[in-house]
Amino acid sequence: MGWQQINGKPFRKKDEQNLQKAVKRFNSKLRRLIKKYENEDNVMLPELLSVKNLKQSLQDRRDLNNFYKSVERFMKRGSEELMPPMESGIRMTKYQRNEIRIGIIRSKANLRSEISRIENIDDDTGDVSKDYTRFRLKNEEKENLQNKIKSLNNVETRDKQSLEKLIERIDRYKTKTWLYNKNKVYKENYLQALENTFKDNVEGYDQLVSLLDDVDVMDFYSLIADNDILSDIKQYYKGTSFISDKEFDENLQGKFNEIMEEWVRRIWNK
Repeated sequence: MGWQQINGKPFRKKDEQNLQKAVKRFNSKLRRLIKKYENEDNVMLPELLSVKNLKQSLQDRRDLNNFYKSVERFMKRGSEELMPPMESGIRMTKYQRNEIRIGIIRSKANLRSEISRIENIDDDTGDVSKDYTRFRLKNEEKENLQNKIKSLNNVETRDKQSLEKLIERIDRYKTKTWLYNKNKVYKENYLQALENTFKDNVEGYDQLVSLLDDVDVMDFYSLIADNDILSDIKQYYKGTSFISDKEFDENLQGKFNEIMEEWVRRIWNK
């Protein structure tokens, strides 16, 4: 399978050629800088780019276009000049400091958007115990995202190792691809939970899996999260098997049929 976008459409051959050219231009200038500053103390330069790695992290055309803009910023004269040392003593180029600033803004916007989406999920099912479970899981996920936002602060005081980890997080969270991969894992865990419990025990399992395979990754969570019948399997979110109450043991086929019917209804009305 070639280089694909998160919407399932393949990138064009021209896109791959342009990516290779951009990487070659970037790395060519960077190698000159590495040689120029090789005897300087506490200088931290960008990493050399890899087409293979970029294909994995750039699976949305907006992310790809943002990458090209970043390369153009690097190619501008003066972008390679070293800034005054940070509080930690580390020196970086003008380009790097600006990219960190831009990356933090984009990363926080993506994380806050995900928090907002989670907050808008209805947790009122009419069942106190289920409402509490759903409320707790929502809060755990929100807290996790809020901690990710906090982890992007305090750039000036970081040492080299801490800065490298910060840049890794920024590169991950600033793209739309990150959110896609997060939802992809969510769907994969759900399907694994279904398999663990139903595959060898009910009729119709293969039909349901075939149906769910066609559900878009980005729609999957929203289809399930506010639905009492489908979110009975909440524990899949932790990557565990989800048999959590007697109902599953006492009437496995009946529960499966209920889940199947609800999925068909939700997908049909989507």
